[in-house]
Amino acid sequence: MRPYAEVIGDPIAHSKSPLIHNFWLGKLGIDAEYRACHVKPWELANYFARRRGDAEWLGCNVTVPHKEAVLGFADGIDKEAQAVGALNTLVKRGGEISGYNTDVFGVREALNSVPSIPAPRNHVATLIEVIGAGGAARAASPRNYFLQSRQGQGRQSCGRIFPWCGTWFFLRIG
Repeated sequence: MRPYAEVIGDPIAHSKSPLIHNFWLGKLGIDAEYRACHVKPWELANYFARRRGDAEWLGCNVTVPHKEAVLGFADGIDKEAQAVGALNTLVKRGGEISGYNTDVFGVREALNSVPSIPAPRNHVATLIEVIGAGGAARAASPRNYFLQSRQGQGRQSCGRIFPWCGTWFFLRIG
């Protein structure tokens, strides 16, 4: 058996992650495998119990709907992931599972590459809309964005983090 990592979610069959990661593992000559694993919300505890005992398992990436639910399965959580309350990467080292949110870095880098727009405070040109209020959208939350969720659950979850959140909300610029 070879070392492996995987992406977990529900649904997961649509994920292109195994194709992408296995391509690069092969190109780089790394003897490992990247898989997709369909995990239903009620199967998370069993999934992590099995993976903790699997010497070949290196960790996983996490997609919908588990980014918030997996917080309880990490032994340690990166400070940025704690701030947004969602994980998208879990890494096993020496029997311990550490949780991270790489969306925070990705969103920050993407938005930092946009030149600043000189505009009055709260001007439409200074606002960015994020569609969704789940784990990935939370990565944008420390910035100044609208978050829009089409599901009431996302709005409620968002509202627990940001009390002023409704169907639409924004964080002030500056």
